[in-house]
Amino acid sequence: MLGHTFDSGPRRARAWAIWGSALGVAITSGPIVGGVITSYLGWRWAFLINVPLCALLLVATLRFVSESRDPAVARPDTLGVLAFTAALSLMTWALIEANGGAPVAWTLARGVGALLLLVVFVRVERRHPRPLMDLSLFESRTFLGGGIAMLGYAAGAQVLLFYLPLYLQSSFGLSALRAGLGMLPFALPLFVVPRLAGWLATRVSARALLALGMTVVVAGDLALALTASSLSYPSFAVAMAIAGCGAGLLNGETTRVQLGAAPADRAGMASGVSATTRFVGLLVAIVAFGAVLSRTAALSFAPPGIESTGVSALAKRVIAGDVPGAVASAPEALREVVEGAARRAFAQGFAASALLGAGLAGPALAAILVVLPRRRLTS
Repeated sequence: MLGHTFDSGPRRARAWAIWGSALGVAITSGPIVGGVITSYLGWRWAFLINVPLCALLLVATLRFVSESRDPAVARPDTLGVLAFTAALSLMTWALIEANGGAPVAWTLARGVGALLLLVVFVRVERRHPRPLMDLSLFESRTFLGGGIAMLGYAAGAQVLLFYLPLYLQSSFGLSALRAGLGMLPFALPLFVVPRLAGWLATRVSARALLALGMTVVVAGDLALALTASSLSYPSFAVAMAIAGCGAGLLNGETTRVQLGAAPADRAGMASGVSATTRFVGLLVAIVAFGAVLSRTAALSFAPPGIESTGVSALAKRVIAGDVPGAVASAPEALREVVEGAARRAFAQGFAASALLGAGLAGPALAAILVVLPRRRLTS
């Protein structure tokens, strides 16, 4: 819609900056509002609150958003939709089951099935007159580089939105509301920094801006990994702020770069590809972070005075983020020891996950520098 509404140049750059800041508002307020709702109304209202919000958004969309259509629309790419949806479903299933300890053979079978369906999807798209995904878009180095940046952003920064609340609650013992407030050093830059990115986008190349954002994300992830185990909130807050600044630089810019590289009549398709890239990267990162966190926390959890079978049962609660449940299940005389061990183990698990985030964002940074051209975008 932004690509359809705003022409090229500074106006579009400002529009993307405002869009990125709007996401920052949601990210900033979401954990806090969610904590209030969970604490005072119950967790079910975290879902029910969306009903009136979506009703308002529906009315606003009908009232304020202008219609846009593809003038050369053809028959729907039904087979492409089915093949791609089935491929993503199988891939998601395989990743979730792999993290849940499913048999390796079944997980591999689902993964192979997803790859085969993606091959079918590519063949279908090449033959359809108006495909769901125009694969020729990826021949543009700018479009491809923007997609790589999107993957790195999702895997190195956006994934933190899911794990920071768990860390703050499990390692610091914060309530849902206080954990939401504790995320502000990460969330506030997502509101402020996109405006800086919009200003920079009119003065430097997309390559330079995306590389800067990804560099800050890598630095933030490394800082989170170094400070998580110390259980010192001030130092961890500084690390969150660094990671948040990197995320703010990339939040709207990654999408803007991809849409700027696509023809005007492919803006909707390019937007869909960008969103899909973001969520595929996020999905893979959530599973990978969860696997690393769980494994590291389980190996690190070794409270003295409890038999190995008891430690295993308590560890399952710890890696699920239920430290209070693990403490309540321990013998009364050892609860204080179990609580300390649980908080340290979860912190070490998060530190390992943050290190993984840096490991995922680093190659994306290298690819940005290689793939993206040095020239500035015109839109």
